[in-house]
Amino acid sequence: MDAAIRIRSKGEHMSEYQGPLASLVRSGPDQYINEPGSAKDPAALTSDWRHPAVITGERARSAYEAYAGGPVPATVLVCDGSVTDRNARELADALTPDTDVVVALGGGRAIDTAKEVAHLRTLPLVVVPTIASTCAPYSALSVIYDERHAFLKVSHHPRNAVKLVVDPALIARAPKQYLLGGIGDTLAKWYEAKAVFDISRPHSALDRLGLEAARIARDELLEQSTTVLEHYDDGCGDHAALGNLIDTIIALGGAVGGFARTKGRASGAHAIHDALTIIPELHATLHGLKVAYGILVQLTYVGEIEQVEELSEVYRRIGLPTSLRDMGVPASAIDRIATRAAEPDLSWVNAFPHATGAGIASAIRQLESV
Repeated sequence: MDAAIRIRSKGEHMSEYQGPLASLVRSGPDQYINEPGSAKDPAALTSDWRHPAVITGERARSAYEAYAGGPVPATVLVCDGSVTDRNARELADALTPDTDVVVALGGGRAIDTAKEVAHLRTLPLVVVPTIASTCAPYSALSVIYDERHAFLKVSHHPRNAVKLVVDPALIARAPKQYLLGGIGDTLAKWYEAKAVFDISRPHSALDRLGLEAARIARDELLEQSTTVLEHYDDGCGDHAALGNLIDTIIALGGAVGGFARTKGRASGAHAIHDALTIIPELHATLHGLKVAYGILVQLTYVGEIEQVEELSEVYRRIGLPTSLRDMGVPASAIDRIATRAAEPDLSWVNAFPHATGAGIASAIRQLESV
């Protein structure tokens, strides 16, 4: 059965992040390993299987092989970065019949594609992130786009990865911008989940565990991000500090929705991200940067101007966008963005079920005027 959950009726107040599989507690990968050097030996990553297939991107493959000191000793399939149903099916069809494990190597796009392929072929999944830009390595879902790279749906998978190998020494080799994106994406967990919690009852113990993970993640990021980013360009020798930040982005970020389920998944900030995908000029802009801007829109919408000012100060210090101008988006696009964000197949309705495009547009204009 297709596990993708997507809204069909504009009369329903249920976003694409909801559905049968989305309501299950997903505690995370069977094994979570965070150790410098843990991904350096590619053969050791798949020693429990005989015929691994690695799904990766061109840049991720090059970065990993430079780190490991040689080629990946397995079948390698390169995704096209589109994260589409088409590319996932193409890769699934390209796997040899004896493939017994899928290895996701790369960033969010490669990982989400590999998760979809593993689901289509009912194969176990090993995840090796080369960047820490989202919680994609931890979660049991794929965000799928259409051929124009506009958001299409969320595909929920019945299984988590059997192994997630986080190697801070590998991730430290990636451009700093990716880590910045991870900070923006993970900060949103608290603001989005709290907004959903505020309108939903009852809250189970596991719901509260997910919300607490979001709170801890926010506090860790606000306290540690500046220091880690300041030292990132000089080789980031403190892998312990970087490893903690990576755990916050990947593991804590994934645990929010994993335990709180629909109450802990996206609302306003991610709806703004998804709406921004209709702007072609932003297709190359990192997910987390657009989500970070979405936090400010969401907070402005509910009148939390003091929090907007506090976060904006942090954003300017570490390099996150505080306006559409920072991302090169003209003010003429505001109404299109707001109208799309308010549609019920996006996640704004999870926290604000009666929102209108006009109301969201007003919040964006207020934010842009600061």
